[in-house]
Amino acid sequence: MLTTDKCFSSKIPYERLNSLSFTISSQADIEQALRSCPSLTSLSIHSMLDFEEVAPTAPTTGRNVTSLRLNLEGSAFSQTILSSFNFPSLESLQFHGSESDPNPHWPRHAIGSFITRSSCSITTFAIHCIPISDVDLIAALRLMPSLRELKIADDKTQNDVGIITSHLISSMHFGRENYHTRSVIPLIPRLRCFHLDVNGFAFNHHAFVSMIVSRWLPDPDLASGVGIECLREVFLECSEIDIDVDTYEPLRDLDEMGLRVVVKDRNGIQV
Repeated sequence: MLTTDKCFSSKIPYERLNSLSFTISSQADIEQALRSCPSLTSLSIHSMLDFEEVAPTAPTTGRNVTSLRLNLEGSAFSQTILSSFNFPSLESLQFHGSESDPNPHWPRHAIGSFITRSSCSITTFAIHCIPISDVDLIAALRLMPSLRELKIADDKTQNDVGIITSHLISSMHFGRENYHTRSVIPLIPRLRCFHLDVNGFAFNHHAFVSMIVSRWLPDPDLASGVGIECLREVFLECSEIDIDVDTYEPLRDLDEMGLRVVVKDRNGIQV
């Protein structure tokens, strides 16, 4: 990875560059990247330890950026980046934790303002090894009604309660009235691919299986009529525990009917 003092100074045709992964010291580095690389569609950003927090004046717009990955390090980094930029074409948004910061700050309010301000339609969302509450995750997911692919990896250092709680699973269950919205339409109604890597210690396997079964609606007319899309792919990894294979028998049946299902525990693939 490079910092911007090592970028954009050579004769390389940066105007043709469409993907960039680099380390920044302030949001000015991203502004420089957007100016130097007008064709940029994919950004992966790391923060230097001495990241400079500067209050933004007016957000800068990157009109061509469709994919953004933020590697969270320090409270100022994510808050500042999300407050300083608009990406109206954004489709993929990823947040990754860092070994150098085991408790990264989750920018709850900034992410809401960012998505609303950008008016983007996010179809892929990933969160990896960040100790976020289920309430904050649900709040973020409610901002993404077009989401089709969701990837979540638990913070393996949190051995009690992971990200995927019973409350989150219940909110994704079709056919149950949501406590907050009073609707049977579940969270993320257009979800098609669901990838999970959970620590397994407090994961509710029975509730998870029930939720997946509820979202298997292979009849397109029925799915359209009730306002959700049929789930097509489920990947679950519980690398820290042994799972009860019988619990996942309903998903084995769905796999034979067309739902792509992979369930792994510490002994390997079980379904």
